[in-house]
Amino acid sequence: MKKQEISGNTNGMKRSLLDELQLIFDIRSDKDTYTNEEIEQIIAYVSSQVNREIVVFINNNGIVEQLAVGDISSASVSDKISRGSRCLHTHPSSDGHLSAIDRNTLIKLPIKAMASIGVSLNHVIDFYGAYINKEQEVIEVGPIRSVKYTQEFMDEINTFATTSREQAFIHTENVIAVGVTTAKSKANLDELKELIETANGKCVYTLHQNRDHIDNTYYVGKGKVTELSHLISQYKADTICFDDPLTINQMRNLQEQLDVKIVDRSTLILDIFASRAHSKDGKLQVELAQLSHLLPQLTGKGTSLSRLGGGIGTRGPGESKLETDRRHILRKINFLKKQLKEVEIRRRHLRENRKSNDVFLVALAGYTNAGKSTLLNYITDSDVFAKDMLFATLDPSVRKLQIGKGQPMVFIDTVGFISKLPHELIEAFKSTLEEVIEADVIIHVLDGASSNMEAQREVVYEILDQIGVKSPEIIEVVNKTDIMGEHPKSSKERIYVSALTGEGVDNLLEVITDLSGSKKVCKVNVPYDKGKLISYIHDHCDILSEEFSDTYTSFYIQTSKKVIKIIASQLPPDSISFDKP
Repeated sequence: MKKQEISGNTNGMKRSLLDELQLIFDIRSDKDTYTNEEIEQIIAYVSSQVNREIVVFINNNGIVEQLAVGDISSASVSDKISRGSRCLHTHPSSDGHLSAIDRNTLIKLPIKAMASIGVSLNHVIDFYGAYINKEQEVIEVGPIRSVKYTQEFMDEINTFATTSREQAFIHTENVIAVGVTTAKSKANLDELKELIETANGKCVYTLHQNRDHIDNTYYVGKGKVTELSHLISQYKADTICFDDPLTINQMRNLQEQLDVKIVDRSTLILDIFASRAHSKDGKLQVELAQLSHLLPQLTGKGTSLSRLGGGIGTRGPGESKLETDRRHILRKINFLKKQLKEVEIRRRHLRENRKSNDVFLVALAGYTNAGKSTLLNYITDSDVFAKDMLFATLDPSVRKLQIGKGQPMVFIDTVGFISKLPHELIEAFKSTLEEVIEADVIIHVLDGASSNMEAQREVVYEILDQIGVKSPEIIEVVNKTDIMGEHPKSSKERIYVSALTGEGVDNLLEVITDLSGSKKVCKVNVPYDKGKLISYIHDHCDILSEEFSDTYTSFYIQTSKKVIKIIASQLPPDSISFDKP
């Protein structure tokens, strides 16, 4: 008989333990108890041996239809389990209490009940369960000695439980933000808190430490780890978020010590990007970044059900790939790279078309939430989504602006930058960021309302340098003068504007127009027999004045370099001069 698949992190497990788990598929549970005692004993034993969670899904007929070891994402199991099934999983930490993530799993999946058993030294310590009633309340029971005594719990489930879910019912994670300041880097917990809230989490506490260097074992010192364990209980925290990328060892050690979900800044940013990607290109780029970030971490997973529950750090295209092996992920990464190569080729053709048509490209770049999209909307009278939040827009927006009758300009809004931006994200978004590299002018939008404006400015220049920007012109534009109060006058170095009210935008457009050459002034003598050329001048130039002689008309015109070049090609060289009227 063909063996059924055991999902999840089975790396390094003895064949005898896998064979033991395989027996579970042949054991049928009685309808009067949550599951069979033999199943409970097997998963308790194996979980103790490997120090990983074991997850079992049992359908209404008492048949085990899904079995997983360690982390497994909700997306990967939701299409393999029957509606109304029940979940049983182990807590190797010996504490069987349902966590907030367990409750969130119950809410997110179409299951009827969730139960956890605390295990230690191969034995069951306690049993806790929960279901959702018709009033959309999570009802918890326990402790129960073992599944043998779950008849009353099953009666409750069969009488009161529902599998219908309301989106607003999903638990908001309580998150503790942790940062370390060293001689080489400074923690920015205010920004980390904002990122957490952007990811729909609630930052309940911030913990900061000054050190000579980041601890290789725990990121923070051992004393701070102890303090964190107390803070978790005090603030009922579900997640700890660290301000710097964590190594595999740091993540594993912290997970073992704290027994809550551990995420770092990179994971958090990728999570936000995943929730904001709407276009096909954006989703491809984010999925590639997520998988590239996930790949080296696979060996560090294993003792938490956090990936099953969803929430911060689990959203987006990458979440269903956690239970797959490295080779499958590598194949997927290669596939995504091929697809993004096609995106890159398509965008390259668009850039080449713009160049061949002599289109002047202006790219808006800057720190996230500096107001780039709002400025684009004001300049081009468009309606690109703009909101006072981090990473409000991911997909590049392209808008055309016609100034007079000269050659049109193209403005492109790019993804916002942030400090400690994950390397995987920069690599994945290269085809998008190349729009900045190829721009004729970059408008570097600065957040004038931020107390960290100068630090943010340096971050943007570091990233521009990292992606290879060689633009001859970068215009620094300080935005949000409407809430800045008094500010310096605009200069060649910096232009002060309000993208909301339009203050200073005309000044900015004058500078861009001068750089584009779209308002070059010249005098053109056109013979009367050049009727088509005269019509062309009227259609494509702003005529400042006209003078008539016996054989030709002298036009003082204002237009782009390209139009002047077309006019000059149809006239003798001495017919054009650049004397002002």
